[in-house]
Amino acid sequence: MEIPQDTNSVESLKNRLRHAYLEEQPERAQALLAELEGLVWEPEPENRQFLELYRVLLYEDRFSDGEALLRLENALSLTCRGQLPGVLSHEEILLMYHIAVCTDRTGRRDRAIGILEALADHYGSTPLTREEALRTQPMVLYSLSKYLGLSREYRRCIAVCDRGIALARESGCCGFLSRTLYNRGWALLQLGTTETRTAGMENLRQAYRLADLLESEGETEHILGFWESNFTEKL
Repeated sequence: MEIPQDTNSVESLKNRLRHAYLEEQPERAQALLAELEGLVWEPEPENRQFLELYRVLLYEDRFSDGEALLRLENALSLTCRGQLPGVLSHEEILLMYHIAVCTDRTGRRDRAIGILEALADHYGSTPLTREEALRTQPMVLYSLSKYLGLSREYRRCIAVCDRGIALARESGCCGFLSRTLYNRGWALLQLGTTETRTAGMENLRQAYRLADLLESEGETEHILGFWESNFTEKL
């Protein structure tokens, strides 16, 4: 009988895969996933969940939104049934986040907002370390603000953006800051007053400057395109 791989080796591979994914290195992450799948180890629920999550994330083009949603929900059910636990693991947070994204893509935005609101509230009620929270919290707040804005909940969108902007300023974690500033500016413009128009334009300028500083070409092009379609003033 084959002897399971040492647990430390498995955990080391999992950590390396997490970092590769967070650092947007898909080829490296795929190689680590293949190495992890090749190990002989106990199929504990947490490990089965981990593998299924990253199979969907790293090979998303293989699945329709409905298929991805079903696989993600099944993976989450391996460790979460009914009420959420007091502390969610990093993988459970990612699963819930991507379940919300797939739910929105399948036409159920209200449910997606509910999932993201539950996650956003979870950060304030658990003993997650600041480092652990910062891996996912800015992303959750950005997407929640986006879905609220698209649902015409402009003031709620702005309030969530304010949380994301404050978090970035306190922590120095700016990965989603330009996009959150853009969402805030866009929502302010939708309110339609002279005051909110001026404030919204300033947020858009801030978003553009930050995206340009971070060399986020896709973001700068998007902001510039929106600006040129709506304003004659210089960005």
